[in-house]
Amino acid sequence: MPAFFASKPEDIMNVTVKILITIAILALDLVLQKTTQHRIDRHVEKNKMPHRRNVVMHKIKSVLLHSASIVAIIMLWGVSLQNIWVSIAGLLGLVAIGFFAVWSILSNIFAGIVIFFTRPFQIEDTIELLPEGIKGKVKDINGFFTILVDEDGNTLNVPNNFIYQKIVKTHRS
Repeated sequence: MPAFFASKPEDIMNVTVKILITIAILALDLVLQKTTQHRIDRHVEKNKMPHRRNVVMHKIKSVLLHSASIVAIIMLWGVSLQNIWVSIAGLLGLVAIGFFAVWSILSNIFAGIVIFFTRPFQIEDTIELLPEGIKGKVKDINGFFTILVDEDGNTLNVPNNFIYQKIVKTHRS
């Protein structure tokens, strides 16, 4: 019989303790979210990083902390991790097949992540891709494209994987 329908006093006590521990885990998650958010904000401000980088770091932080909380709660309530891992492995297998089908899109996303973390150039810098000679001022860097504006005011959407594979000459503004 499930723990929620416990009839013995010790079973009811067990469920009560698990509920209290679950609430404590959720409260700890909330405290860690706020604490790390404050630290990330200070780090971004201290290093004069762009707001977009702050947003991405907060998203990564949230996913990691929430995932840890979910795993802790699942383990607390005695859910079989083997079944969960089998399900996740099956899902990841399907996702891998799907990723293979869209490798071009993924290469742009991966290159965008590398550009984001290595920061070879920043928004408002002027870059030139060699040997093609494509040149423009960086207006935005997103998951798929780096958006440049050339000297004539034309907007160029350059795929991130193209930039990742080329020599980039940066003219700081």
